[in-house]
Amino acid sequence: MSYIGPAPNPGQNREVDDISSSFNGSTTAFTLQVNSQNVSPGSSNNIIVSLGGVVQNPSTDYNIAASTITFTTAPASGLSFFGLVLGQQVDIQSLADGTSPTMSAPAITGDLSIADKIVHTGDTNTAIRFPAADTITTETGGSERVRVDSSGNVGIGKTSPNIGSHTRVLTVSNTGTSARSGVEIEGNTANAHGVLEFYNNGTLVSGLNSRGSDRLQFVTGSSGTVRGQFTSNGLNFGSDTAAANALDDYEEGSWTPNIRNDGTTATWNNQTGTYVKIGQQVTVWFNADGGSTPRSGGTSSSLIMTGLPFSQSMFSNPILGIVGANKSSGTGLYSTIGVIFSAFGQGGTQVRFGAGGQAINFGIDYVAGCITYTAAS
Repeated sequence: MSYIGPAPNPGQNREVDDISSSFNGSTTAFTLQVNSQNVSPGSSNNIIVSLGGVVQNPSTDYNIAASTITFTTAPASGLSFFGLVLGQQVDIQSLADGTSPTMSAPAITGDLSIADKIVHTGDTNTAIRFPAADTITTETGGSERVRVDSSGNVGIGKTSPNIGSHTRVLTVSNTGTSARSGVEIEGNTANAHGVLEFYNNGTLVSGLNSRGSDRLQFVTGSSGTVRGQFTSNGLNFGSDTAAANALDDYEEGSWTPNIRNDGTTATWNNQTGTYVKIGQQVTVWFNADGGSTPRSGGTSSSLIMTGLPFSQSMFSNPILGIVGANKSSGTGLYSTIGVIFSAFGQGGTQVRFGAGGQAINFGIDYVAGCITYTAAS
């Protein structure tokens, strides 16, 4: 079998080169050589050493580490030396010199069994470990960075990569101070695609493609058909990339309408409104409740609403509205609900309602409706 450590020399005793010329009364460690070549006795008991004609006691007067002999007391200058390395027996249970071997580019043709970890020379807090059965980890800086557990789950920055009700093949976690997790997919050219694809039993079903520096595409089907994409202009559907067709804004919320008759300030018990904005198209819903007292503005008045959540486009066509109004007493508007009026943009955040452009006397106690208009931006 192969032998790890200094090559044994069964049955061969070798006289060590004289080292007495280096004795100076202070140096204790010396290199042992035979014919100017380093030699390792293997242990203190495998060499006979004489100083000044007196045989030294192994492991008491001197110790051996590889090819170095270290004396307990520094030999005095002029003291004579004699050393004889004894023939070694082959010990297959331990290394011949009791120290770890150094091998350059070894070729191991069978299994290599280790207890726990493989450590980087000179960087002992960097290692590949086998901390548990069917588990392998990678450590840097003394901390675990990657783990593959017994189920084949991979954790990056996560020691338990499969926690929860769903099976996770890969879990990425950031244990640093930024508290962010992320995976970077990078190409090696300016137009390279960063691709994240999802397969079902070998068939592509969906994925994300990054083409160039300004778009992220969503694809489905085995052919990777583009269903939508985010570009620098916003969201485009299908393979369309035209800036004019991109959806760059969506918002919904509430607003407070101010509904009054022309030339008057109406007092209502409650005025509320909601809106949805998709791109530049805005649809608002509103209502005002005045209790049992009608809000009358006279025979030449019409209904005005201010406080729209977004300013109107100056190029917007007259907008249409559906207003339901009711009066409980007095004269004026129809005593019905669900009357349709034209709504004319007044610029900014104001709109005026009228019937065929005619002013109408509003004597109402409740008004509600919706309008759609084009926002300035």
